[in-house]
Amino acid sequence: MRKILAVSVRVVRVLCVTALLVVIEAGIPAMLVRFAGWPLPTAVPSWEGLRHALMGPITDDVLLKILACPLWLLWAAFTVSLIVEAVAAARGVEIHVPMLGPMQTVAAGLIGSLAITILPMDASLMTGRAEPSMVPVAAAYEAPPPAPVIRIRSERGFPPEPPGKRVHVVERGDSLWKIAGRKLGSGGRWRQIWKLNAHRVQADGQVFTDPGLIEPGWRLDLPSARPEGQKAPDAVREQPRSVRPAQPASPAPSRSPEPAVRISAPDASASPAAAAPEAASPVVLTVEIPSGGVVSLAFAAGISTAYAASRFHRRRRRIPPPASEGISIEPEPEPAPAVKALRRAHLRTYVEKGEDLPADRELMREAFSIDVPDKLVAGRREDRTGAEIEPAGLSLGLTGPGAADAARAIVLDLLRQADRFRAEVVVGTADAQSLFGLAAEELEVMAGAVPGLTVVESADVAVERFTETHFTRSRMLVERGADDIAELRERDPGEVLPAVLLVASVNDGLFDCGVGAILMSAGRSGTGALLLGDWPPGTTCEVGENGLVRSAEGPKGTDLLGTRLFRLPTEDGAACLRQLADAHGGEPDDLLGEEETLDAVVSAVWEGPELVRLLILGRPVIRARGRTETVPLSGLQLQLFVFLALHPDGVTRDEICVALWPDKAVDVGVHDPLRHLRNALKTATGYQDKGRRDAPFVKAHGRSYRIDPEMVSIDLWDFQAAVREARAARDDEPRISALTRAAELCRGVLAEGLTCEWIDEKRNPQTRIQADVLSQLAEFCEERDPEAALDALERIIVLDPDREETWRRIIRLQLRLGRRNQARNTAVLLRERLHEMGVSPVHETERLLAEVTR
Repeated sequence: MRKILAVSVRVVRVLCVTALLVVIEAGIPAMLVRFAGWPLPTAVPSWEGLRHALMGPITDDVLLKILACPLWLLWAAFTVSLIVEAVAAARGVEIHVPMLGPMQTVAAGLIGSLAITILPMDASLMTGRAEPSMVPVAAAYEAPPPAPVIRIRSERGFPPEPPGKRVHVVERGDSLWKIAGRKLGSGGRWRQIWKLNAHRVQADGQVFTDPGLIEPGWRLDLPSARPEGQKAPDAVREQPRSVRPAQPASPAPSRSPEPAVRISAPDASASPAAAAPEAASPVVLTVEIPSGGVVSLAFAAGISTAYAASRFHRRRRRIPPPASEGISIEPEPEPAPAVKALRRAHLRTYVEKGEDLPADRELMREAFSIDVPDKLVAGRREDRTGAEIEPAGLSLGLTGPGAADAARAIVLDLLRQADRFRAEVVVGTADAQSLFGLAAEELEVMAGAVPGLTVVESADVAVERFTETHFTRSRMLVERGADDIAELRERDPGEVLPAVLLVASVNDGLFDCGVGAILMSAGRSGTGALLLGDWPPGTTCEVGENGLVRSAEGPKGTDLLGTRLFRLPTEDGAACLRQLADAHGGEPDDLLGEEETLDAVVSAVWEGPELVRLLILGRPVIRARGRTETVPLSGLQLQLFVFLALHPDGVTRDEICVALWPDKAVDVGVHDPLRHLRNALKTATGYQDKGRRDAPFVKAHGRSYRIDPEMVSIDLWDFQAAVREARAARDDEPRISALTRAAELCRGVLAEGLTCEWIDEKRNPQTRIQADVLSQLAEFCEERDPEAALDALERIIVLDPDREETWRRIIRLQLRLGRRNQARNTAVLLRERLHEMGVSPVHETERLLAEVTR
C-alpha cells in the first residue's frame, strides 16, 4: 500500500509541477503578447520616429506595453533562474546569480519537486537496490501512531551516538536536499546523507527505503561538513596538527612496560609545505611500531577497528555457562604485539583531543562506508604529505630489499577497506605465502574470512582471473555506453564493481599474457596490478630497507622518487591479516566454509568410493578422498564443474560455450578449462592415468561431455535420488527415511556465490524442492518429535524466508510446546520482514500475529 501511495504522490506531483511550469513558461508570454503585444520594436526606429514618440502624447497601446515590461523582466529572471537551478541540480552544486535570490529559491523548489518524480524511483522498491532521485522531498505531516510491532521495535532504542557524531532530527517540511543545504553547505550532497542512512530502521519502526519520503522525528546521520572535493587527512578528522605522545601512566608492578609506539607528526622544523594550513596535500601522520614497521595513522585506525569488531563478535557469540557451573573470570585474549601497538596509537588520538575512548560499536559505526577507494596513501614525502597511488590503473613494480615490506603494507591497507569499500586483492598461493609467511592451509582460511582477499592456486590462475575481470568490465562499458567503471557505480550503486588489484611476482608469464598492455587501459575498468620485480611496461621503484624509494622509472616515477613508503615486516603483516579475519565474527570452523555445519553430510575427510565429492547445495565445495583441505578451483573451472553437475546426462560443447561465454563464438575456450579442471582434480587426488584411454573425471563423447559418476560424487544427484525414492515409497517409514536423507543434504541455495545467468534459472526450483522436503519431514515429525519438526521448519526459513505458511507453522508449534515468548519473538520477526518488504500479511497470518502479540 505504501508503494502505491508513493507512486500516486509522485504522479500527482509531476502533473502539478509540469502544469505550473507550462503556465509560467508558455502561458505568461502568450498572455502578454495577446493583450499587451511584443514590448520591443519590430524594426530599428528612425530619429524622427523616436523624437515623435518621446515628445508626442502617450497612447493607450504604448502605456500598456510600458506596464507589461516589469512582467516581461520577471518572467525572464525566472526563466534564467530555472535554467541555472536545473544545471546546479544536475551537477550537484550551488550556483548563485546576483539579484536572482528569490527567483532561484522558487525555481529550486520546482526543479527539486519535478526531479524526484521524473528520475527513477528508489530501486529498492522493485529490485532491492537504491538509486535515489534528484531532490528528495520530506513528508510534511505528523507520523501516525505506531502499531504494536513498532512499539516493540522502538523499545530497543538506538545505540549511543559516537563522540562528535553529527545527527539531524527531521522536522516538518524537511527534505534531504534542504537538510544537505543547511547542514552540509550544498543541496547536491543529499546523496551522501542517503548513503549513510539507506535501509536503516528508524525509531518508529519504519525502514528508510525511499529518499523522497522522510518522516518528522527520524534521526539521520550526517557526513562531514567538508565539501566533496576536499580531502580529509588520513588522521582522525579534526586531528591536531601536532600530536604529542601522552605521558604513560606508571605500570602496575605485575606487568611489564608497554613497548613504545611513536606517532610522527610535523613540527616547527618541517618544511613550509607541511606546516602551512593552506598546504595543497594533507599532512599524513605515521605510526612506528616496535618491530620497525611504519604505517599511516589511518591504517592503525583500521586495524584498531578490526580488533574492536572481533571483540564485539566474541561477546555476541558467547554462551553463558549453565547454573550448575561456576562463573569463571577470564581475561580478554591478548592481541598480537603489532595489533596492540597499532590500537594504542589509534586510541591515543582520542586522549590527545580530550575525548572519551569510543566503544566497540561506535568504532564499527564510524568506519562504515560504501564507497570504492579511489586512492591509497602508500607512503610519506619529505614534506610529510601523503604519497598516493590509485588502485585503478595501477601498474607498479617494486624491487630492492624493502619491496616485500612495502607491498605487504599496500595490500593490507586495501584489505582493511575491502569489506565496506568493496575492493578485491587477487594473489596466487605462492606469492601470498611469500608476503605473509603463512601455510597454504591457513591462507585458505584467511581467504574465506577476509572480505576482498582471493587466494588462487597459482600466479597463472591469478593472472587469468584478473584478465577475465578486465575484459568483462570493458564489455560492460561498451554495452552500457559508460566512460569508465566509476560512471557505472554512480549509475547503479547496487552493482558490485570492486577495485581489483592483482598481486604477483614478475615472470615471463606476465609478459606472455600481455598484462602490460592490459594495464594501459585498466584505469577505465577499475583494475590494477602491484608486482614484485622489475616492471618495464609500467613504473618500477627500487625500495630500500627503510622504505625509501631510491630510484624510480616509468610514468609515476617522478611522483614516487624520494618517497618513504610504509612498510610492515612479515610477522606483523600476518598478525594484521589474522586480525582482519577475526573481525567478521566467524567461528574458526566457519572460516572453512558452510560445509562444516553438517558433519553428517560434509565430513572433514571424504571417505566415499569416489575420488572426488562435489557439493553444490549451498556454497560449492570440492573434497578429495582422504584429504582434509578443499580442492581450490579458479572461477571459470568451478563454473564449468557446476554446469556439468547440473547435466548428469551430458551437455554439448556448444551448450557449454553459450553458458560460459555468451558473447563469444562457439568452440572458444572449451578445451583449456576442461584440461585445467582435470589437472586440478588429478593433483588434489594424486590420480595417475595408468594407461587409461579416456580422460578422467569428465568423459568426452564426440562433442558431448559429462561427469564420470564412478570418479565424482555429487550431493545434488544424491538429493534427487532420495526425493525420487520418497515419492515412490508406499509406506510412511521408508518415506521418512528417504526424506531424512534428503534433508541432511539441504545446506542452502544452489551453488551459493555463483552469479551466472544459467545458475539463476535452476536456483529457485531447487530451493523450492529443498523447502518442500523439509516441510514434509516436519509434518511427519510434529507428533512423534516436535523438536525435530521445529528444526526442519526453521531451516526452511533460512532457505526461503518468504514462506508465510512456514512462519505460521513455527509459531503454532512454539505455542503448542508452551514457548509463548519464543512465539511472540517469531511473530515480531515475521512482521518486521513483511514491513521491510513493503507487503501486508495475508488474513490468516494477520489473525495469528494479532493473537500472539496481544
